[in-house]
Amino acid sequence: MMIESISRRHARTGSLWKQAGSKQEILQHLAAHPWLGQLFQRVVEQADRDLQSLPSELATPANLQDTSLETQDERELRWYGESQEAHRAGEVIVRLALCAWLNERPDFAAAAVARMQTAAAQPTFADSPMQDLVVGGLARGLCLGYDLVRDMVPGTDPDSESETWAAVRARLLQYGDWLEYYLVKGGNGARRNHDVIAACTLGLIALTLPNAAPRDWAPLAAAQLETVLFADTRYLGEDGDWYEGSLRYQLYILQWFHLLADAARTVGWMDLYARSKAEKLFRSLSHFLTPDGHNLGFNDTAHDEVVLLGVWPLLKGAVEYQDPLLLWNLQNILDRLDSVPLIPAEAFLALRGPLPGEPFHKKRQTAVHLKRTGLVVVRSEWSGSASLFALGCGPYSSHHHLGQAGFEYYASGEPVVLEAGGGHYVGRAQWITPEMHNVVVVNGGYRPRYAHPLYGTSGFDFAPRFDGRITAFKHNPEVAFVQADYALCARTRSAVRNSWFVWPGYLIVEDRLTAPDGSPLQAEAFWHAHGDVQAAPDGTYQIRTAGGETHVLAVCEPEVREISLGRHPLARDSIGVVMSGGELRVPARRREKLDYIRVTARGPDVRFLVFVVPSEIEGLPVEFSHQMLPAAQAWKLEIRFPHGVVDTWVFLPRRAGLVQEPLEMDGRVAFVRCVAGRAKAWFLLEGQTLACAGETLVRSPVETTFLNHRGDQ
Repeated sequence: MMIESISRRHARTGSLWKQAGSKQEILQHLAAHPWLGQLFQRVVEQADRDLQSLPSELATPANLQDTSLETQDERELRWYGESQEAHRAGEVIVRLALCAWLNERPDFAAAAVARMQTAAAQPTFADSPMQDLVVGGLARGLCLGYDLVRDMVPGTDPDSESETWAAVRARLLQYGDWLEYYLVKGGNGARRNHDVIAACTLGLIALTLPNAAPRDWAPLAAAQLETVLFADTRYLGEDGDWYEGSLRYQLYILQWFHLLADAARTVGWMDLYARSKAEKLFRSLSHFLTPDGHNLGFNDTAHDEVVLLGVWPLLKGAVEYQDPLLLWNLQNILDRLDSVPLIPAEAFLALRGPLPGEPFHKKRQTAVHLKRTGLVVVRSEWSGSASLFALGCGPYSSHHHLGQAGFEYYASGEPVVLEAGGGHYVGRAQWITPEMHNVVVVNGGYRPRYAHPLYGTSGFDFAPRFDGRITAFKHNPEVAFVQADYALCARTRSAVRNSWFVWPGYLIVEDRLTAPDGSPLQAEAFWHAHGDVQAAPDGTYQIRTAGGETHVLAVCEPEVREISLGRHPLARDSIGVVMSGGELRVPARRREKLDYIRVTARGPDVRFLVFVVPSEIEGLPVEFSHQMLPAAQAWKLEIRFPHGVVDTWVFLPRRAGLVQEPLEMDGRVAFVRCVAGRAKAWFLLEGQTLACAGETLVRSPVETTFLNHRGDQ
């Protein structure tokens, strides 16, 4: 659609956000839902504090020091600081403007205009490679501020060339020129989330200033979104997961995408929300969220990322697609915070429609494989007390860490085993290394080639040799099986991780590695426990979670040479506090200490077999035993739950002939769950025959991985 047509439609509507009845609809939501009212009151309180400080320029590091004598290290840190300050400046403008509109506060409107004039006068287009994010943060604030308060300032005509608004419009048009050049020359290339943000920002400027913007900006923005978001599965997968390996950037792009999509719908340009991938981009967020109100911490994503960036996308997705699961997850996050968080004011623009009315079924889609990112997430149910297992092993990209086949495990809503390396840029030299993840480190692991204080490593220069893949994923109501191949990352001939997540909540992980030339491997398996860890006299380890539950971690395999308990120095799951308006936005969730259990083995063929079992279920004890069966050189694991449930596992080092005890099988791994003496669920890996107590459960001439469940008990 040509910009003239957009201009005509815009002239009829007058504003992208202040539509007839939209203010009343938002205020009704705030009055009807106390939790929304508390969030908004927190924003108003911060806006009152913003009135007390009206800077004459943005407090970026470039303004605070002479940059001519900077070292490269100092320059890198300044670039990061400039992008962060630009986003904060944009947030303050929108916060003041939205509160001025909804609360009819002229003082807020005047302060928003003052902030906009400061931002418009700010020098830009310096030497930073993050200028696209600087422009995106400031332009977003200027567009929304201009739209919300331009008719609230006495004595000015928003469509005239008055001094009040001329500088803002001029700066937005300058930003548009720069974004057009940035996109036409190819964008970022390696980090496509930058390109999505740039396209959304250019489109938003075109819709905000339809009478002044060049006619080709809106089509260029639409074409870029088509290329990066919708047409190419290298970036946005069919399941709605973002390619760059970190939830942070999926949340990040949605904040700009939402604004452009709303504005485009207002002027009748296009309906981006109607695209299937756009819907999945919002809905898939639920799979990354954890029972304790946080998010999975894979790669460059801290565990509290959804608290900092996700409230707005979750709320928008819940309203737009009437998704009660997104709304439940949002409320679960907010309910678990110690105080009311300060969220971006733009979030309340999502309240232009009803909240989801019907409750979701807590059993809804509890297992998912997001193929683009290589992430498998399995949970017992959707509740705050659910058990969860998640494993990531997929294509390596710009925001991945060296942690292919790393995993996280929750039991009864509490974290038991978490990734230690989930974090962001500062200190990345530590976060990215394999020993900060729940993986097997071979021969010391890959070492970064260089380091600097911001990124820390060359991890942004991704290479195909670090790719991994999920090779099998099966699940039924009793057990889920995930197989991951991480040989390229481990630099071995073969490296396979088999994981079994079993209800009502225990985990078994087997790793099998083979050297490429028959030489011995020095392999170390890291398990990072979230809680207090104590070594028990029987050689097991007890992990006590924050909720007081105890889980027993045991290591099988006679070739394991050493099991040790250690602690990473300075390990945290958040890079630090996030400031907004001079105060904490939310209390960052940190681990001041992080214990790990390290299992070491050496040889041309290495196998690790580790299981984590709760000490009790529903207040009743869980009994387990594990032993080696010398005749078959197999490990037998037996777990006895309350109410007559008995799980039996048999693990062989390699596939053999027919084994008679304790299960009749010809596979390498077998599992049978018996209830009152009768098999209810079973699993067979690399075999075709399985029988228990005289009953044949598997007799398959073709399948080498068999999983079944009998639902009549």
